[in-house]
Amino acid sequence: MEERKVRRLIRLISLAALQLLAFGVQAETFSNISGSVVDFPLGAVSFADELVDFSPGLVFDPDRGVNTPLPEYLDGTNTLGAPDVTLEQAVACSINPSTETCRFVSLGQAGSLTVKFVDNFLTGSDDSAADLFIFEAGPQDEIFIDISADSINWVELGAFASLTAGVDLDGFGFGRQDLFSYVRLRDNPDVGQIQGDTLGADIDAIGAISTVLVPLPGAAWLMLSALVTLLLRRSASRTRA
Repeated sequence: MEERKVRRLIRLISLAALQLLAFGVQAETFSNISGSVVDFPLGAVSFADELVDFSPGLVFDPDRGVNTPLPEYLDGTNTLGAPDVTLEQAVACSINPSTETCRFVSLGQAGSLTVKFVDNFLTGSDDSAADLFIFEAGPQDEIFIDISADSINWVELGAFASLTAGVDLDGFGFGRQDLFSYVRLRDNPDVGQIQGDTLGADIDAIGAISTVLVPLPGAAWLMLSALVTLLLRRSASRTRA
């Protein structure tokens, strides 16, 4: 009887672990301000979780001196999580900048932004569909996109139009077996306006269409294993008694 209870507990622990891995995962569709609709099989989990670096670009304007985006557009954490800027909000921001409604970041001319996926990896899809999508919240611009597994060794994917920035990693030789945690965006200083309040590309969100969840940390699996071992030992001890 005791052994059956232990086996049942082991099954319950295994199911709980699987539920933890799948917690909050639900397919969702998101659209950017240009009307592009993108399906994300893992929903909100698919988007960048951590800001690693934000270096807004600087440009010298003869009339205004050093010109950078307004402070309302310089919060790099606005690029984390699912996209949340509508076309109406983007238009309103151009008239009345506000940190409450303008939830995007302007890179500035030649500025760069690096984010990390914490609970998921960016992967290829073994087909020609887009695997990575950048949500722009402003006028058409151009960005360079780089990816990395360790934030040390980078793969430069090239320049993309910011309003339609969907990238097929398979076109660069990467498939489902390749796992990336970091994405870096760099504004192309030769494209777009050189004056204004939102210089450079305006980034709302960065999402991995093709993605897999990060497994439970090794410590969690060790804890579960130790618990099961302890229960088995107690069961064996009671059986001998």
